[in-house]
Amino acid sequence: MERLFAELVISMLSVKAPRETTPRENLPTRLAASASLSLGSLVGEAARFVMLNEALLDELRQLERDTVEGERRLAEQEALVISLKRQNQDTSNAQAELEGLRENQRCLQQDRHRILSLLQP
Repeated sequence: MERLFAELVISMLSVKAPRETTPRENLPTRLAASASLSLGSLVGEAARFVMLNEALLDELRQLERDTVEGERRLAEQEALVISLKRQNQDTSNAQAELEGLRENQRCLQQDRHRILSLLQP
């Protein structure tokens, strides 16, 4: 979480338009002026960070629900393929559907890991 907050602050600092400086200004003064953030803007950034974190947690919860539902559908489709094989029927459509479900599960797992890595401190 701290990493995300730091990235937010850094991105906010890097978006500022460059200031015109005169030769009389010394480096510490220029650095202080370019890096200064008001307390209000820091609070605003913290609030955006919390909202981002909550949005990520909401997305993670939805992904976990989708993953559980996907596992249920995978089990049903696998049972259908087995049943069709036992009856010596064509399994090509059922197999294709099964592969699609497996690919979807892989994508859900990748998204879940991506969000978990974003939530790591």
